[in-house]
Amino acid sequence: MAAAEKLVIRALEDIEGDAKAALAYVLGLESYVYGFPLVMMDTTKEVIAATSKAGAYSAPINQLFRMRGYVSPVATRGGNEGR
Repeated sequence: MAAAEKLVIRALEDIEGDAKAALAYVLGLESYVYGFPLVMMDTTKEVIAATSKAGAYSAPINQLFRMRGYVSPVATRGGNEGR
């Protein structure tokens, strides 16, 4: 472990009480703000690519598909898009 990392760890160990809770809150908030979009994009890619042939709203990896319009707000995977 580098000397700078040891100093940071030692500084974090010195934090007590409310400051530690505030730091945990800020770190959790930053993790959510920066991590959620990455996880959501990967999940969306996996859902769209989880098929054996191209369809109206999905296609396997390395295949293209064309959506002829926007997906309606009531559309669900495998459901009736015209509801």
